[in-house]
Amino acid sequence: MRSLLQLYLVVISFLLVCSANIYAQITPLPNRSLQMTSSVVSASGVRYSFNFNVPAAPNVQSIEFEFCDNNPFPGQFCDESSNYGFDTRHDNDLTIINQTGETGFSIHPTSSNENRIVLTRSASPTVSQPVGYEFENIINSSVAGTHYVRVGIYSSNDATGTRVAEGGIAYSLNERITLSSEVPPYLIFCTSTRFSGNDCNSGEGNYINFGILKSDNTSYSQSEMIVGTNAESGYTISVHGTTLTSGNNTIANLSSRQTSLKGISQYGMNLRANSSPTVGAEPSGPGAGSPSAEYSVANQYKFVPGDTIATHNYTSDYRKFTASHVVNVAAGQAPGRYAATITYICLATY
Repeated sequence: MRSLLQLYLVVISFLLVCSANIYAQITPLPNRSLQMTSSVVSASGVRYSFNFNVPAAPNVQSIEFEFCDNNPFPGQFCDESSNYGFDTRHDNDLTIINQTGETGFSIHPTSSNENRIVLTRSASPTVSQPVGYEFENIINSSVAGTHYVRVGIYSSNDATGTRVAEGGIAYSLNERITLSSEVPPYLIFCTSTRFSGNDCNSGEGNYINFGILKSDNTSYSQSEMIVGTNAESGYTISVHGTTLTSGNNTIANLSSRQTSLKGISQYGMNLRANSSPTVGAEPSGPGAGSPSAEYSVANQYKFVPGDTIATHNYTSDYRKFTASHVVNVAAGQAPGRYAATITYICLATY
């Protein structure tokens, strides 16, 4: 019985020792984070900034950053199928540009590869504190989706052996999002005898009646036009048509800029507010543009088919022009019903 009891105690002691080894835990690294200057797949020249807290430890010589596709758990199989771009065995592009907290590290040239960065330094104790390490010239994986970095603290100088502390970080890479849009070219132009505000839909007609033409009286009326465009070089408005005619009889158009004179047959127009006679209005609206020089003098009128009557050399919001029309006839003007069709053409320059 005594020998059996001794054997039993030995077995229990062995089990206790084994149990202690199985459940030994490695210190976690709290407050882990990763910031990247770009999360686009295959982006180059990217900066990775790691931040976490390290525990107090007597001898720390290396820190490992292992990039894996399958999970963030240190010590497990690491799927490294998505190669990155920082193999220091082949080039020297990868650089550590900033380190805070625990410092004095450099990149280990032989332990680092396409999916693993190892920092190394001379043996030194750590104190419990936040640390940060920033790398530049990293090329992101070409695979979109969730990726992981396993961080390990080692007492060896090449991230081998038992980890002093460890932790994992998850992050995401995305396909490049390309945004495109188009602002279509537009030109808005409308004419009417009258508009409400700058609304082309509010036009009230396209017919002017001068009434009875008399040699001792000036007949006059007005019409309006609205223009707006996003054309880089603006717009031009020209006038076309004929002067007032009745069969073979005509009322002469003013081929040069002149005042309105009763008793002389003449037809002309301008794009200003006039006092002789009182007709017309100044250009208005939030847009821009001016009457051309020959049609921009108050109380002076002209009509030459094909003339440019208003222009602007840049984009413009809505601009309203008021055309003032005046008609005079001589005492000997042949009787008849006189009519004319005036056409305005607006062209945008892109």
